[in-house]
Amino acid sequence: MTPTTQPKEYVKLTQEVLSSKIDIFETFPCCIEKIINEKIWAKVTDKKDEPFKSFEAFCKHPLWHGLELTIDELMTYLKRSPEIRGLVIGELDVQPEPGGNHNPYGCKGKANQNDNINLIQEEPEPKGGTSPTYIAKRLKRDNPELFSKVQSGELTAHAAAIVAGFKKPMVQVRTDNADEAINKLLKHYTLENLKKALSKLI
Repeated sequence: MTPTTQPKEYVKLTQEVLSSKIDIFETFPCCIEKIINEKIWAKVTDKKDEPFKSFEAFCKHPLWHGLELTIDELMTYLKRSPEIRGLVIGELDVQPEPGGNHNPYGCKGKANQNDNINLIQEEPEPKGGTSPTYIAKRLKRDNPELFSKVQSGELTAHAAAIVAGFKKPMVQVRTDNADEAINKLLKHYTLENLKKALSKLI
């Protein structure tokens, strides 16, 4: 019979794997899989000796009680392990409702934006608003069907956000070659649309 690894010992082992960086893309995902499947994160405590309320809280908590990783940082080590990425997505906390202390725009939320073509974006997105983790947490709250597709890998978080309607399709263009930039934009807009948008800037 294989001896059972104590939760604290396994967390320490996972931390050592993370710090050593040796075969990290093969070994670390296995550690995360075990931590989630056996709910090891719920069997250890934070620095105040309080049990963790979620896997995400365990990940973000400083060493040596947690992993001191954001979910986005954690995902970089799981890029070769789509099934384990799905496990992590399934463990995400639900994004808080808009308003209150969690909303970067305050209790009134973000001002409405029109759908006109803007070649220059003057208002920055709130921090975290475009990250895959933020999007997945918001989908978990507002659109469980799309969330399940992100969890399974059927859709990326960004693609699901576009389907859900809270993100707009984006295109990247070069800034050192106007001809190439215009040609790229012409694949998405008519010439008339672009002339109209440019006329507003002149």
